[in-house]
Amino acid sequence: MRKQKSSLILTAVRETAEDLHKAGSLRLEALGEISLLCDTPTRPAWPSSKELGDDGERYTCDLLKARGFDARMLQINARTYDVEATKGSQRFLVSVKVARDKQHVRLGSRRSVQGLETGNFVFAYLPKIGSSISTLKDSPHTLLIIPAEIARTDALSIHDAYWIAKGKDPNIFSVMVKGYGSHHRAMWPQWLKYSEAWQSLPE
Repeated sequence: MRKQKSSLILTAVRETAEDLHKAGSLRLEALGEISLLCDTPTRPAWPSSKELGDDGERYTCDLLKARGFDARMLQINARTYDVEATKGSQRFLVSVKVARDKQHVRLGSRRSVQGLETGNFVFAYLPKIGSSISTLKDSPHTLLIIPAEIARTDALSIHDAYWIAKGKDPNIFSVMVKGYGSHHRAMWPQWLKYSEAWQSLPE
């Protein structure tokens, strides 16, 4: 529907420009520029944050299934985790995070991060530097597979110290770990060591 409406608008703009040119109110050069703009394909809209997150959860399930796990997405808006994986008697949960165009992991609320427990994992998808993620299947990216307890301990140590030093309540701010910013520089290289760390998952 939106695409059809855009096409109708562009057609109306072109026809109006042609009428103005015929009436002598629009120069030929200007008419040519307007026609060129109307004929240029519009760039597809970027996915919303929710759509990007949903794509990340589906993609994570596909990756896990390809490695012999049974994987399913959890109920919508589960607090900390997004995917459950099992293989035989082994079971773990995954918190899925997708960064569109920055080198950072946005873990969510402090309460959510406190739910990251030993035996579970954070799957963090990062765009390759200088690129953006539209869909994980088609966009170059790096996958960090971080043990949940390490993600929790590392992230909260930075988050709490930063906001307390500013006299703010850490509970009201989203928790992030960044590849930029002075207070994250020492930790970020350690997190990058978890790139494609499939060996961390239970057999």
